[in-house]
Amino acid sequence: MPLVVQTNNIKPSKLKGEIEFKNLTFQYDKSRIIFDNFSLKVNPGESVALVGHTGAGKSSIAKLIARFYEFQSGDILVDGKSIREYDLTEYRKHIGIIPQTPFLWADTVENNIKYGYENASKKDVMHALEISGGSEWIKNLARCT
Repeated sequence: MPLVVQTNNIKPSKLKGEIEFKNLTFQYDKSRIIFDNFSLKVNPGESVALVGHTGAGKSSIAKLIARFYEFQSGDILVDGKSIREYDLTEYRKHIGIIPQTPFLWADTVENNIKYGYENASKKDVMHALEISGGSEWIKNLARCT
């Protein structure tokens, strides 16, 4: 599998979240094509459900967006720019992937939220809870103790 290609080093200040797959072809190896001329546009704030059998490519879409893999042809645009143009390190700071199998460290909820951003303040943690819809869960959890 080829290394991830970066054609520029644009540092995104803030991503709106528009994602477009344009005539994308992707395969892990030469034996099986995962996507062949695949196109899809997802607007900011839009929810999309990816449904399919095991091996259909659902996880591959997330991994391609995160630049874990290189595609063979076509393009993936984020906010109208090819993801190959973004500085890889800076780009990945703007995205997050939630794995199919949830995982929590044997630690506090706060430290689990701060994982990957250890310098997060209490305000940052509370903001993360708010935007993820977790603040009500935490309030209910506090009532149970």
